[in-house]
Amino acid sequence: MIRCCRYMFSYSLKKVFLLIGIFFFMCLSAAAQCPPILTVCPNDTISLGESSQLWATGADIYCWTPSNTLSDSSVANPVATPNQTTTYYVTGYNLGGDNLVVNGDFESGNTGFQTDYIYVMGHNMSYGRYAINTDGLNVWNAGGHVYGYGGTGSFMIVDGADHPNATVWSQTVNVQPNTTYAFSAQVVSMLNSYQSGCQALLQFCINGVQVGPVFHAPSTLNTWVQYYEIWNSGNATTATLSILNQNQNGTGNDFGLDDIALTLLDSCSTMDSVCVFVENLQDSVEYTISICDKELPFHWAVADTTFETLPYGLTTFVHQDVNVLGQDSTTIFNLYCYPSYRDTIVANVCSGTPYNDYGFNVSEQETSDEGVIVRTQNLTSQYGCDSVVVLMLNCIDVFVQIDTLNEDFCTDHTMTLKAVSSEDDVLWSTGEVAAQIVVDQVGEYWALVSKEGCVDTAFVTIDHCPCSVELSNVITPNGDGLNDVYAPHVSGDFECVEMWVYDRWGKLVYHTSDSQPQWDAAEVSDGVFFCLVRYSCSLSPKEVRTAHSSVTVIR
Repeated sequence: MIRCCRYMFSYSLKKVFLLIGIFFFMCLSAAAQCPPILTVCPNDTISLGESSQLWATGADIYCWTPSNTLSDSSVANPVATPNQTTTYYVTGYNLGGDNLVVNGDFESGNTGFQTDYIYVMGHNMSYGRYAINTDGLNVWNAGGHVYGYGGTGSFMIVDGADHPNATVWSQTVNVQPNTTYAFSAQVVSMLNSYQSGCQALLQFCINGVQVGPVFHAPSTLNTWVQYYEIWNSGNATTATLSILNQNQNGTGNDFGLDDIALTLLDSCSTMDSVCVFVENLQDSVEYTISICDKELPFHWAVADTTFETLPYGLTTFVHQDVNVLGQDSTTIFNLYCYPSYRDTIVANVCSGTPYNDYGFNVSEQETSDEGVIVRTQNLTSQYGCDSVVVLMLNCIDVFVQIDTLNEDFCTDHTMTLKAVSSEDDVLWSTGEVAAQIVVDQVGEYWALVSKEGCVDTAFVTIDHCPCSVELSNVITPNGDGLNDVYAPHVSGDFECVEMWVYDRWGKLVYHTSDSQPQWDAAEVSDGVFFCLVRYSCSLSPKEVRTAHSSVTVIR
């Protein structure tokens, strides 16, 4: 089983003179050596703490071992920094066969692959979208996307999503079992915010399994870099190739993909070696110690040196001296500095809202009153660094309610609205900032106050002036001139009135659309009836209202 290595090849111009490039690639493929003829650098001698530049030529792919003291085990020219004499072995491979990926160069446009991203055309880029184009300036309006492609070929232009594990590109191809392949792609960073560490974090996957480590898009803007991983098919006859973006920061996470390939790796390889000799200094000793950042400043007695500040992680110091015998003496000091939790947290929370950050849990009942809540907890970090963390939680209470100072809007045709609030500045839905306002229109009004991100809003509704219908429940049609007819008592302005009367079995006994209906009950016997009135008000003609009542006829 071949150990997977990552290969990177950087270049600035790409796809210029396309026909010449294709011819050149065919010539290289025809001339590829199997096994490749490797040439490696000569042996080197260094002092402890120094580095040696290694290099090899003659192959397409390089894998160096051991890798723990190399700057990168998958490039042709890694830098070695061994602590003792070390023999480094390099294995060279050549690629062979056709590219199994369809439209890996995107010259056929937006086809042949799957993606979780949204395809856009024109200047519509945002988080989680992509385009197929020849130039980043054709798809971004935002400043900073300075990459101009400069050639005639298309590539996939991606505005990275702000969540991990989103599939940028995927395609399923047929493969031969028990065969070794190289999965590769070319990547470019396309926004000048890459210096802040916001470049894409990409991941190769085959058949749902991670292949190789997560790798950064190039740290140099507008420079194409080719990345690859070596994969053996085992029993598989198909391979679902995927490229994921693991960066959770949408800002600056913009990049390009091109020349995606799955290529047969020649089974033959060549291995060579180079030895880096580390001078055997006398009385060499090595110490390793871990401290927490609260233990700074730290004094190293051997070199009589005090470290006021240190970066987190490992820092190696080398002290050279002469022992009592006059021999060279070297002391290596590996100092690990680990962070503690922050000592004091000052935070704000809105009244009645829970607070659950930094391991603290404060309920909404506890934050209901304005004031400061102080909480303390003792924590130990994952590196064993103890901390006493104090939470200073400011509970911010803002409130507002609306009082109406005059209630008869239908008489006065105005209404004064007054805000009763914890804050001096009150913003109304009318755009006014005042303690009270006067309105002359029906509708809903709101008042809003805010303080340090906490907001409260109150609402009041002024309705249309009412019109109403009152229905009695008795009629005595006996000719005495009192309550002989049944008529609704109305108030306000009406657009229309319609009335129905039904007997107890649901039979219609009376109906009229007269604006002043009157029922004399002459055609019915005594008993209980049901009256329904349908009407609308002139102030709100689109609102149809109803009134109903039971009616007892007594003679």
